[in-house]
Amino acid sequence: MIVKHKRKVIAEVCPYEGSVSLCCPDGRKIGKQSKLFSDLANCCKSGDCQNACEFVLEKYEVEWRIVRKMPDGNYENVLATDKELRKTAKTIYFESSANFADRSVCETYLIWQGANDCMDTE
Repeated sequence: MIVKHKRKVIAEVCPYEGSVSLCCPDGRKIGKQSKLFSDLANCCKSGDCQNACEFVLEKYEVEWRIVRKMPDGNYENVLATDKELRKTAKTIYFESSANFADRSVCETYLIWQGANDCMDTE
């Protein structure tokens, strides 16, 4: 049996600024010619983008990260908690009635925001 590993993408959230930044695992920008860029672009087309965003979440291993101040006073890039993801989604979509307590709903909204930001920086 062949096990195919998902390609990884980093999604760094900031609940204070209400932002989601996407990049390659090595920190590089997502290239315009990549399949990932094309898949993210589908999230930004007009109309209902839920299916396109869910496709990205299923096809890629999204590692949700945040820069957090540690007890020693230093800042580290660590895995984001569910609470931090919810707070980021609520900051961005403060007028939404979506149930951000549901992690899959939260991730769908956040990947949509990250995809939009990725397209805006190109």
